[in-house]
Amino acid sequence: MVYGLEAENFRGFMHHIDTSKMIAKLMLFGSSEPAPAKVKICETSNLKGDINGDFSVDDSDAYLTLTLFLGEIADTELEKKVDVDGNGVIDFKDVALIMQEV
Repeated sequence: MVYGLEAENFRGFMHHIDTSKMIAKLMLFGSSEPAPAKVKICETSNLKGDINGDFSVDDSDAYLTLTLFLGEIADTELEKKVDVDGNGVIDFKDVALIMQEV
């Protein structure tokens, strides 16, 4: 059960992984999300952590990593690009490292 500020983000039953993703999303980005035009996956950049293809590592890359790739084993080239610490799993540390680049 959730009560208080941002409680509307936790309606219904949620898996504990989804709960942790939501908490991290609210802590890092608040209620707002990066501009939708910037939040798309593009593989043109070779820069580690840049998955939206704008040739810079920014908050939209961290947002995409958090919402789409968290918990994945980095076995594709795109997933390896966001596995910033190189441990083979996309985790909160990778999101934090991408956020530090901003």
